[in-house]
Parts: sequence; structure tokens; C-alpha cells
Amino acid sequence: MTAACSRGLLAFAAIATSSTGCVTSVSPLIRPTISAKHMQQTVSFLATKEMRGRRVGSPENARAAEWIARQFSDLGLSPAVEGSFFHEFPYGRLKGRNVAGIVEATGVDGSGKAAEFVVVAAHLDGVGDVHRPAADDNASGVAALIEIARAVVAMRSTLRRNVVFVAFDAEEVGLVGSTRFVLDEIILSEDTRFTIVFDMIGGKFFPWQQKTGIAMGTEHSDYIRSIVERLRLNRATPIELLGTYVLEPAEPLLARSDYRAYRKAEIPYVFFSTGTPWYYHMAQDSIDRVDFQQSEEIATFALDLLLEIACNACEIDFIKRPKPGVLDLVQLHRILEELLQHQTEIQLPERKFTQIGKMKQALASSIANKKASRILAQRGPDADLRSRPTLRAEVSAALFAKG
Repeated sequence: MTAACSRGLLAFAAIATSSTGCVTSVSPLIRPTISAKHMQQTVSFLATKEMRGRRVGSPENARAAEWIARQFSDLGLSPAVEGSFFHEFPYGRLKGRNVAGIVEATGVDGSGKAAEFVVVAAHLDGVGDVHRPAADDNASGVAALIEIARAVVAMRSTLRRNVVFVAFDAEEVGLVGSTRFVLDEIILSEDTRFTIVFDMIGGKFFPWQQKTGIAMGTEHSDYIRSIVERLRLNRATPIELLGTYVLEPAEPLLARSDYRAYRKAEIPYVFFSTGTPWYYHMAQDSIDRVDFQQSEEIATFALDLLLEIACNACEIDFIKRPKPGVLDLVQLHRILEELLQHQTEIQLPERKFTQIGKMKQALASSIANKKASRILAQRGPDADLRSRPTLRAEVSAALFAKG
């Protein structure tokens, strides 16, 4: 029954009880679609040279926040911060501003507001100068945020949980905006059941890659993982699963995006990304590199997941320290294999490819023995160039030279 809510099948409005005993709703409407054209319009506004990278505290950043607030208002979201769309917080001598709006659930029978919340988020700020437009990082995520808000407003009558949409500020300077939003209890953590975070969904980790999305964080909830596993079947853009810890050699000290505050509060989350591209924080992170069809398909997947959670009253578990998974090693093994297949395009010293080859062998051995190792998984990113800045810089230089 929940699948009907998320996939938008034609049905009469109804209430049903699933085999697990939780209450689910069925939508009487066809789920609104996500529009690549609308997403492109958002990125085209946020990532122009005139917006100068949207650095926290800048006039361009303020302009971006005000523009997002207008989109929320025009779509019919209610202000989420005591009558305002803005949550201000100090950042040194400057002020940052998160932008938050809410779609209030009426329940399937229209009887009143739900007492629980689901959060959908993406950071609005960039690294901040005219030469680094920050199109994929993270205008693409904000585009998904706004498009999903448009769809959820149309599904309001089916919601059993309120849905909060928030564009975080000051992510690039240490995840400040999301941290303040959670600590200031703008939405009570004890009432927040689930979070979706977008950060870079329009790019490619390497230029030869096909369209792919990555969903991280499902290792923290068996319930969430079961839904993601089911929804990711037969997608035009494949959705791959990866443990968030794989990207964090120092674990929480090196969290990669705004999911950190929610994980710390023990709130289940899924972090959607296409990985740190080879043009990360560079001038080449421009509108022409954003794959809007890929972005649309990832946002559509996220909307399906969101509605599975927001249209029902099922309990959601949280696993504080999940065990490493063999699937994570499989994903890393595949990435290393791709690197070795494209040696002529990367042109790194032979000794570094030797290192990558040894890591690939170690991963293969663990996969064969079905023994996942957290340490091995976290070393994998060093070999596949995700976490070691000197290697990533060399790869970027080689690819730029070819481009």
C-alpha cells in the first residue's frame, strides 16, 4: 500500500494497516513529477557569475537565501521559524541564514496536523568567488530541494508526517548552518523521524562514468535500507549504496556534509550525492557540467523514498554504530578497477597505480571471504583518490590538461 503513496498509483483515498502493524496511506492522485527544466532554472540562477559563489555572509549569499524563501512561499510552504523562513546564526563577525519552510500534514482524513517531522535539506552556500560558480556544489542539491517541495505540496492530503524543507548556510566552512539548526531545535530532534540530504547530485566523479547516484546512510537503519533496496530496482539512473563511514577516515571528525548533525542526534538519514567530482571547488564546476536528467532521476528516487516515510506512521530504527558491509567493499573494488582501466587518461606515476592494484587485491580477498573490514573500507578511498588531497589534485590536473 505504501508503494502506491510513493509511486503515485491511481487509488481511492484510504487508510490501511501493513503487515508490520504500522498505518499507511494511499494517495488518490498521481504523484507529481520532478522537472529537469525547473531544476535547470534554479541552477541557472544560483550559479551565475553575478552570484559569485554564494559565500556565507556575502550579499550574493543573502540574495540566494531570499530567492529560495520566495520559492518556498510561492509553492505554499509555511515559514518554519516562528513566522519566518529565516533562521539566523552567528558565524564569526558575520551572520549565516538557513532557509526553512514546512508542508504541514493534514493526515489522510484531514483531521489535523501530524506531530512528527521529516526533513529534506541541501546547502545553499558555495566556496565563494566569481571564478567558482558552485553549480553542482550545491546549486544542484537546492534544485532538488525546491522540486521535491513542489511535489510534496501537491501530496499534502496524503501526509501523515510534516515535511520540513531547509536550505542550510555555511556548510562549506564546517557544516555550521545544519549544526546550529539542530542544536537550536528549530525542529525538535525528538520529533524528527528521518532526514534526506542532497549535496552534489548533477556531476560525475570521473568523466567516463555513466549516470549514477549514491545513497549513503542506510547502514544506520534496517527499515530505511529495506525501502531503499526495493525502490532502487530498475531505475534509469542506478542508485548505489555506500556506507557513509567509508568517506570518513577520521569518522565523525571528517563528516562530508550536513547529515552529520542528524546522525549525532541519532536520527536516520540518507545522503544523496554523485561523489566529489574531479572539478570539485574549481572554476569548472559550472552549469554546463550539470547533468539535469541525472539530477531529475535522483530527485525522483528521493521523492519516492520521502513519501514512503511521510505517508505512513511506521517506526524507524536507528543503528548507532553499524557493522561494515561487504557491499561497501564491492563498490570500492569496482571504482579501483575503473581507475586501473583508465590509466592513460589519468597519467599518474606507475607506483601509485601499483598501490591501487594492491588495494584492489585486498578488497577482493575480503569480498571472497565475506569479511567486511571498517579499516579496509576507509583505506579504500585513499587508494581511489577520494580522501587524499595530493592524489586528488594530481588527478584533477591530469584531467584538466586533457579537457
